[in-house]
Amino acid sequence: MARDHRLACAVLVLIASASGCVSWSRANLRCEWADDRGAALDAARRRDRWHLRDDVERAEEIAIRFGDAFRRTHGLLVVRQNRAECTSRLLIAVANYHELPLDAVLAVRGQRPVIVDLFVLLSFIALYVAIVRRLVSGLFDRIPADLTVPATVAMTVLSAMLGVASTMGLRGFATGLEVARLGDLHMSYRVGRLPWDRLGLESLLLFTGIGFVLAFSEFRRRRRRGGLAPL
Repeated sequence: MARDHRLACAVLVLIASASGCVSWSRANLRCEWADDRGAALDAARRRDRWHLRDDVERAEEIAIRFGDAFRRTHGLLVVRQNRAECTSRLLIAVANYHELPLDAVLAVRGQRPVIVDLFVLLSFIALYVAIVRRLVSGLFDRIPADLTVPATVAMTVLSAMLGVASTMGLRGFATGLEVARLGDLHMSYRVGRLPWDRLGLESLLLFTGIGFVLAFSEFRRRRRRGGLAPL
């Protein structure tokens, strides 16, 4: 169990270090763009595409905050209108600043940073494994390993329940980390870009499978420790 605790702590440290990793020092309520990291970009170069994607995210963040500033005084319709107008104005400014056609800027809008999504998935799996190991250990403290049929039923039911719960948990986990990465509690339309809602079935199968494998491994270990033939 100490290993599971260390694993969970390591994941939490990584999450904390990733929080706020995107700086929004240029976000403002005046819908203005400023960039101090160089001008011309080549959309054919990977590093420049990353830079451009980051700038588009910044432009969207400025526009969302700009629109939100009118929420209390003007209502949601004005918020959306101002946000859309500000977004268009800032994306044009990004294109001009980097000497790119507007289409090149729009092409990267909405693209997810793969490394971020991979970090989210692996972090959640690590936490999931630590939790499942503890639950499985408790399960076989109550169900002797020599009761093959009850143990198999219990493993199957537990794995299915964990699969459903973890599929929903991953969405909340990913949203929380995205809020931390963007530095804004208001995700707005950006929440729809997270891939996990579209991968619901795949997530369910993945977590159910991991849960069953861990449960079955513990079941076999308990049988060996009790001098029983492994299945």
